[in-house]
Amino acid sequence: MRPRDFENASIFVPQKERDILRATSPFTFSVVNERSIFRFLKLIGCEDQHTGSFAKLVDVRNELAHSNGLINCRDQRSADERINEVMRQVQAIQSHMTPLLHECMKQFLVESCAEADSMQYDNPEDQIRELLVHKHYFSLKDIEACRSFEIQSLAAQPRFEAMQALFDEFVSLYPAETVD
Repeated sequence: MRPRDFENASIFVPQKERDILRATSPFTFSVVNERSIFRFLKLIGCEDQHTGSFAKLVDVRNELAHSNGLINCRDQRSADERINEVMRQVQAIQSHMTPLLHECMKQFLVESCAEADSMQYDNPEDQIRELLVHKHYFSLKDIEACRSFEIQSLAAQPRFEAMQALFDEFVSLYPAETVD
């Protein structure tokens, strides 16, 4: 969504800069050190204290779960505490992602409805699934965040009615009870 910011940030991974800039999938980032990948979250407004907390999740995971499948935890209470901490950090990341996800939704609606024949797919469901959800690798939480997009912010745009209809189709395809 913000290619210039991303391009500038990728210089800090010089050995893999070219691969990252040509990425067609989030899996390309597997070449970046696990702890370092969280620094890219600065692009969505996370500060050092956030990225540091997120990076500690890797340490917690390494301490708790071994690649051999063994999970090391003293008791259920300790496991629950660690799970709750991970979930707090995931929620913090998701809250920072929401403005970017809303930018993505806005761009999708504007581009899809720019002209009467500007949709790439005949079926709105296919348009949404392929050019929004799959293209951007949306998670269920990303979809949930997009459901809160303020469609009225586009009311002054030409073809607003088409955008409203496409957004309503998105909401009906991904109702809240299937996203939670």
